[in-house]
Amino acid sequence: MSSEYRNKGVGASLIKHLIKEATKKKNVKIMIAEVASDNVASQNLLKKYKFKEFGNITNGFKRKDHSFIHLLYFSRYL
Repeated sequence: MSSEYRNKGVGASLIKHLIKEATKKKNVKIMIAEVASDNVASQNLLKKYKFKEFGNITNGFKRKDHSFIHLLYFSRYL
């Protein structure tokens, strides 16, 4: 997220809206999120909304500088 929108509740509003809309769908039973391992703010936001970490991919994403970072996976049952 762009720095101008950080710490203003935008991410929380988006997650709340996604949970609300997913809950309306009878065929949606689980939500899954993928987060870079260095994105602690997003990890904490997901945990705040009861997402649980369930797995990772080591070196799962290659950055523009050609370094790799781990990806973490979070889920929330509806």
